[in-house]
Amino acid sequence: MLCVGYLGEMIVDRYGDGAKWDVHIDYSFDGPKLLGTGGALIRALPLLGDAFYILYGDSYLPVDYLEVGRSFLASGRLGLMTIYENQERYDTSNVWFAEGKIKVYDKKNKVPQMHHIDYGLGLLRARPWTAGPR
Repeated sequence: MLCVGYLGEMIVDRYGDGAKWDVHIDYSFDGPKLLGTGGALIRALPLLGDAFYILYGDSYLPVDYLEVGRSFLASGRLGLMTIYENQERYDTSNVWFAEGKIKVYDKKNKVPQMHHIDYGLGLLRARPWTAGPR
């Protein structure tokens, strides 16, 4: 599933349904009023299953995706965010990570303890957004 927004039609025009590459691609568009990544993601939820990965489209991460997924499922948590110890090198650090946990994640209000950055890979469980009992 590709969640797309502004100029997303160009991606559809280029890659279509993915058959040319022996894959199947579905698309979820943000909608007429652009809400950002969350808008297309909310529209895609009915097709994503109980747990799913979110990967920024401009990210290549040299990580073991299966191991990250296994760790997430074993944790029993609702979400997982991968982070990188950035120390202001690549972009503004926006995560305060301490004692094995994310204490603060904020892209607008920086605190001195922020030395990490969101790494472009997350995992979520659909349960918080899905109506009905689980």
